[in-house]
Amino acid sequence: MATTFVRLHVIARHIQDHLDRATVISVASEVRGRRLRDFRIRGDGASITDYMAETAIRQLVRLLGDLELIAIDDSGNIGAPRDHFEYLSSESAFALKVDAAVKTLLFNSGTPLGEVDARIKAVRPPDAPDAKTIYAALGEAVADMSEDRFTRLLFLLSCAGGLDRTVHVHYNVPSS
Repeated sequence: MATTFVRLHVIARHIQDHLDRATVISVASEVRGRRLRDFRIRGDGASITDYMAETAIRQLVRLLGDLELIAIDDSGNIGAPRDHFEYLSSESAFALKVDAAVKTLLFNSGTPLGEVDARIKAVRPPDAPDAKTIYAALGEAVADMSEDRFTRLLFLLSCAGGLDRTVHVHYNVPSS
C-alpha cells in the first residue's frame, strides 16, 4: 500500500493530464476507476472494493487544494496552480513543494513549525513525541485544526523531508 504522500503525487499527475475536465468528483471517480496499485487498501485488487473509496480520494484532492498544489473553486472545478504544475517535474521538486506548502499551512493556522519543534523537544518519557502528544501539547495553538488533519500534515512533512521522524515500537512477546 502506498502512503498519503505517494497518493497525492499520483492524483496531482492525473489532474495535470486531465485538467481540461477536472472536478473534485470526476478526479476521484477516474482515479478509483483506474484501479491503481497505489490506491489498493486490501485484497488482490480483483474487486473495486479493494480500493480506496471515492470519498477518501476526494478528501485527498481537497487536501491538494488546501496545500495550494491545485486550485479548486466553490463549484469543485479544478484549475492549475500558480506554478502550472512545475512541482511535478521530479519527485524531489514535489517533496520540496509539499514541504513548503505544509509549513505555510501550519504557519497560517497559527502553528509555526518552530512551535511544533519546541513541543517535540519538550516531550519526556514516558510520553512519546507522537502526533497525538504534540497536538495535545499545542492546545489552543491548533484549535482550528482537527487532530487527524494535524497528524496527516506532520506525516506529509516527514515524507517530504521537512521533519525527522523516529518511531518507537514497544511490544511484549507472549510466553508459551
